[in-house]
This record gives sequence, C-alpha cells and structure tokens, in this order.
Amino acid sequence: MTQGIFAVDKESGLSSQAVLNRCKKQLKEKKIGHGGTLDPMASGVLVVATGGCTRLLSYVMGAKKRYLATFRLGITTDTYDITGKVISETDAGDVELCDLVVASGALRGEILQVPPRYSAIHVQGKRAYDLARKGEIFEIPPRRAQVFELKMDRAPDGLFTMYCEVSSGTYVRSLIHDLGQILGVGATMTDLTRLSVGDIDIEKASKVEDLSAASALDPSTVFPSDLHLLVNEESTLVAISNGRSIAADRIVPGDYREYDKVFLYESGIMSFDSLFAVVRVRDGLIVPMAVLQRKVASHVTES
Repeated sequence: MTQGIFAVDKESGLSSQAVLNRCKKQLKEKKIGHGGTLDPMASGVLVVATGGCTRLLSYVMGAKKRYLATFRLGITTDTYDITGKVISETDAGDVELCDLVVASGALRGEILQVPPRYSAIHVQGKRAYDLARKGEIFEIPPRRAQVFELKMDRAPDGLFTMYCEVSSGTYVRSLIHDLGQILGVGATMTDLTRLSVGDIDIEKASKVEDLSAASALDPSTVFPSDLHLLVNEESTLVAISNGRSIAADRIVPGDYREYDKVFLYESGIMSFDSLFAVVRVRDGLIVPMAVLQRKVASHVTES
C-alpha cells in the first residue's frame, strides 16, 4: 500500500502520537500523519493518512467535529478535566438539568473561547502545556469558535453529558469550564469521545490492531461533497502531475462551474491508491493544488 486515509478508533490513555506510532507499525508505512490531535484522556475518531494522502490532511483538519463529553459540576481543575489539580469545589446539588440548558445558550453560535492553559496552543513560540507545567505566568488570547449544536443530558453518578458539533479548534474542555463559570459552581470534564470528523464517523473507525489495507476509507466517504473524476488521457495526466494548468473542458464534463476541490483518478476505480491529484476549477482553468503521484509520458511528448 502506498497511500490511504483511515479512521482509527483511539483508545483513552494514549497520546495521538503514540497511536500514530502504533498505526505506522501496524500498516508498515514510513510516511504517516494524523488529522487533528485528541487529548490522551479522549477516545474516538482519529483520522490517519499514509503516503501521498498525508497531503490531504489539511482538508480534513478544518472539518466540523462532533463530541460526546461527560462532566461533573461543582469542581474546577487547572486542566479543565478530571486529570488536573483541583482548584475549587462547590456544592452544586441544587443545579438542575434545565439550568444547564438555559446557561448553555450563551455557548451556542459564534463565540470567543479561551483554550485551556494545558493545551497544545503555541504561546511565545512554546506549547502552552509546557509553560503551564513550569508554573510560568502567561495569557492565551481568546479565539473565535463556532458551536453549531449543543445538547445537555443527565448521566449516572450525578454526572451530566454534553453533545456538541463544533468548528475545528474548539476545545470541549473550555465549553464545559465556561458552562460551570456561568452557573457559578464550576465544572470539569470527566470523559470525552470524538464521534466524527467531517463525514467520517466513529462507526467507520477501526481499532489499531485491526488496521489493514482493506481498512482504507473510500474517497467519496471522506470528501462526499466534492467532485471525483477519472482521467484517462495520458497527456492530461502528465500536464497536471507536473503542476501545469489546463483548460477545464478537458476534464470537467458539460456546463462546468467553479470548484474548490476536484479529486482526479487515473484508473477505473476511484480509490486513494489511484488518486493522483487534487485540483481546483477557476476561470475556465484546472489548477493543480496537490499532486500525489508524478506521471511521465510513456512514449509521446505532448505538443
């Protein structure tokens, strides 16, 4: 196998890098990357790419994400989750589910969010968690985030759940922390599962030990809203793979329009193994954006 995109069901207790290293060994691939870090305590969908498909991870990382979190009221920690040092404890016995629903209204839509101090955000050229562990004083500026959906429910043992669909870069730990601040009792996350990244949901994910070439996702599953086309003409393959722009009507059929991403394949099967380039269509031209496989003319030089 040379290239592919996989949905890995990450287990709790491992860093994303540790999971990636296991995937590398399992798939016997040298070139490998992932499309968005999950905290060690979190589980769920971790998108992994091998070979030339690592160049597609930027498209995956910007996708919406869905999470299911569990949290406890009445406690605040320095990491915003249960693994951190307890900063304060408050009696939250009088808080009802309806109070959470009302308070969560302030966290819906476009919000300004301050990431946790124990996070991978870069501050002054260093990771925030490294600065926090050293006890250094620093501030993380608020960032814009989108919360498209937010639901609350009860859970066993006096806990609550938060289901959310959010923009890339949104910290669920911060959502829960901010909810606790709004209620005036504090809150900290006790569990987190990433349910989906874009259109890749957890039902499509495999455990690391079960990964194989057959586990690779179908391109139309990863990028369902984009155009996928087969290219059979050798001169077109060579031109695009060498970074040359060509007339759109050489590939895009009929009354074409502008496309941000078009995935081009060179064989009869649309798989990541046969994907050779991603292009965009602008002003009647096909412009290469990412070339995954270089093509050379077999016998005839294009005039």
